[in-house]
Parts: sequence; structure tokens; C-alpha cells
Amino acid sequence: PTSVPATEVYSCAKLIGREEVGTGADWALVKLDRPVAGHSPLKVNRGGNPAKGTPLIVIGHPAGLPTKVAGGASVREVKSGYFTANLDTYGGNSGSAVFNARTGQIEGILVRGENDFVYDSANSCRRSNVCTNEGCRGEDVTTISSLVGSIPTAAAEALKAYTQSSGPSLNTLKGMAGDSSR
Repeated sequence: PTSVPATEVYSCAKLIGREEVGTGADWALVKLDRPVAGHSPLKVNRGGNPAKGTPLIVIGHPAGLPTKVAGGASVREVKSGYFTANLDTYGGNSGSAVFNARTGQIEGILVRGENDFVYDSANSCRRSNVCTNEGCRGEDVTTISSLVGSIPTAAAEALKAYTQSSGPSLNTLKGMAGDSSR
């Protein structure tokens, strides 16, 4: 779409919680100005942090581009409040949901990462910084477990009930990421 209806635009009514710890957790949770109509909440992992090697998918809007879905990534290292992964992202992806490719649940929120571009002096331009799966420093993702305790009880209960019902299916997420192992 070329425009967003006013009914789909929400404002912050209240800051419920936030945390920004150096290179650790980085998040804010807001209460919206009104209930969200016509949309279902996404499933979140309420059971702890993902393990090293957990397959991941990220959905976001990198570098001003339209929605990009990138799969084929995995957790490289888990630290306090965040994990590092080999996600294919750029500036502008910050705040993107990072999904577990097996369960379809949100594992975290993308917050920072590798330098996106390197200067190519031979051609006098900047080009994408291409990294191997184990190369470069990776991208940092605040674990969803860092903020679920800040979600008010009523919302937490609704989310728990929702995780046991419907939502975007794992096959839908995998299809968006071009994963043929469905």
C-alpha cells in the first residue's frame, strides 16, 4: 500500500518499562492509546532463552527497503539479556522481531550489529559488508525473556492463551523466508 489508514496508526499512551544496559538488553514496552483491532498478537517464547544453534528468521525494513524476510540464520552465542546471531540485517532493522524458525515464536528484538557497509576505495563507493556464517561479530538480539516480566498480568495471560491457539504458522514464516524444508 502507498498509505496507511489512520485507524492503523497508534500512539504511545504510557511507557510500561524499558531497559538499556550497555551492550546487553535494549528494549522499551509501551501501552498503546487504544486496543488493537483486527490483528492477533504474535507468539512469544515465554520459556527462556534460545540455545546456541537455534534456527532464526528475522522480518524487518532494512536501510529503508520494503519488508525483508531473512532466514537461514542461527544463534551463535547467548549472553545475559541478549544473544548474538548471524542474521542478514542492516540499519533500519533495529526493533525487528526475531523468530525461532522451528516454533514460529518470537525469541527477541534486533538491537545492534556488525557494520553494514565497507568503503571500496578502488571504486570510491560503499558496498555491503558480506560476512560468512561464522565471520564478523554478528547481530545482537535482546532476548524476549528480558521483557516478558514487564508485560502486565492481563496481557501476559492473553499472550499465554494465544501461544496455545493460532497465529502466523511456522509454515507461513518459513514460506516468507524461502525455506523449503516445510
